[in-house]
Amino acid sequence: MLIDSYGKAAVGIAILGGYAVWKAVSPLTIRQRQLALPGAPSGFDGIRVLHITDLHGRGGGRDAKLIGQFVQKQSIHLVAVTGDLVRKHNPRIEPSLRLLGHLAQKLPVLFVPGNHDYYWSDDPQILRRRVRAAGLIPLFNQSCTVELQVGERRERLAVVGVEDPYTGRADLTRAAQGVDASSSLLLTHSPELFPFAAEEGFPVVLSGHTHGGQVRVPFLGAPFIPGQPGLFPPYDWGEFRSDSSTMFISAGVGSSKLPIRLGTSPEVWLLTLRVADSHKIQTDEAADNELMRT
Repeated sequence: MLIDSYGKAAVGIAILGGYAVWKAVSPLTIRQRQLALPGAPSGFDGIRVLHITDLHGRGGGRDAKLIGQFVQKQSIHLVAVTGDLVRKHNPRIEPSLRLLGHLAQKLPVLFVPGNHDYYWSDDPQILRRRVRAAGLIPLFNQSCTVELQVGERRERLAVVGVEDPYTGRADLTRAAQGVDASSSLLLTHSPELFPFAAEEGFPVVLSGHTHGGQVRVPFLGAPFIPGQPGLFPPYDWGEFRSDSSTMFISAGVGSSKLPIRLGTSPEVWLLTLRVADSHKIQTDEAADNELMRT
């Protein structure tokens, strides 16, 4: 019986290990999801946001080709980039900016900085100018309004962006000054700002930073997230709700420190905003529908 128990345990560990390795070497996937936003303004309905985060310099080659082809084929209204264009140990910003600059020729691309971006330059003014020169709209504790053609209607969407909360640079009060939070999209690199965003009444918050844990245990989640206390902290990946606010955390594209992922694959999300009273996650055809892969 003891040998059988050890045998079963070994098989289980082998399966989990195989799954982790498969995720670690899996290519970039573009997925789609509908976010049901109870109580959101009607103008949000149907807006499609391409959410890109944590490129960490992985913005060229097959990834760039895949994303470029995808944008050509899909109806997308704006691109939200929630930080970390570079890696601390390889702070080259050019690959990420080439990709995003190409997208900015077709779509509004809005950017908030992440903690790794300050390894490229710890001066926000230099970083902002470099991003703007590539055609992106930088939001450093600021807001802007973008005009979108959503089907047959024209919408004006307020977007609020904060600097990185993980490094203590976020100023939500300043960023949202003069803006109606209840009809605005909020972009933040790291997700620990969500309780405050929910208090302000933002209907949707997009975030990254976590890499889905980068090391993720199947069925349990991420044992550790920088900036969040304890084991298996709450904000690791996916959709979270608080009252009428919804936050979506993407696992992102690149990696930091260790150049691999275990249990979570690189991803970009096409998110369709839906004004609905239901708290049930809506998806197209299947959960976490994979649209394209490298």
